[in-house]
Amino acid sequence: MNTTLDKTNPRWIIKKEDPLYGHYVVQQLSYYIVRVIDKTPITPNQITALSFISGITAALFFTTGEREMFLWGILLINLALILDCVDGQLCRRRGTGSHFGAWFDYHTDKLKDGAVLLGWTYGTYRLLQENIFNGYGNEMIFIIAFIAIFFQFLRNITALNRDIHTLEKTGKKDKSRTFIETSEKSSQFMRSLKHSMLFKYADRVLLFTIFGLLGLYAETIIVYALLAIFYSTLSAFLNYREGLRLDKHT
Repeated sequence: MNTTLDKTNPRWIIKKEDPLYGHYVVQQLSYYIVRVIDKTPITPNQITALSFISGITAALFFTTGEREMFLWGILLINLALILDCVDGQLCRRRGTGSHFGAWFDYHTDKLKDGAVLLGWTYGTYRLLQENIFNGYGNEMIFIIAFIAIFFQFLRNITALNRDIHTLEKTGKKDKSRTFIETSEKSSQFMRSLKHSMLFKYADRVLLFTIFGLLGLYAETIIVYALLAIFYSTLSAFLNYREGLRLDKHT
């Protein structure tokens, strides 16, 4: 399958480098929304703002600690994710990308990410009626959430640092690395599978969705923290290895 962009195909605006859930579900739904709103005055930045509002509202719903509100919150974080893809597709379709739009999109994404985890944590704390942490109390859930946010932040910083170094050396951003090697000629499924191993934003939304529907609220935070620790450690190791390689050539 040749994945080179073919701008004669209206579906070229669908992002290729996305996890399985992101590409095969979210991006496809976003595409149909873009087709509907393309001829309207709605701007990508307005869609970004709406995505941010949806994500923050979901976080507030989670804080209530009510199971029904958790379900509404799950719906809203998925809506926020879909809208987050709509703004990008709309930009590509219209050719109207901007530095402000990129900044606005990036920072609201990070704020949504943190707010959703914090809201989920507080709601879980309120929802839990018994001690599940072997005598340490339900307050431990906040410590686990802090660890999750800390290591997710660390991962973002190390990945950004690697991007900067790679841009300086090659003029291109660092490519995502997993044990699956892909190229432009790789099938879409393999490319998406590779990205699904990186615990990206779409994967985190999928984690909240599946575990939340199963009623595994505390387990969501624990799994989130474990994955954040694993990927931040891996990202830091990649920086270390890249630094050694560059030192040998200077």
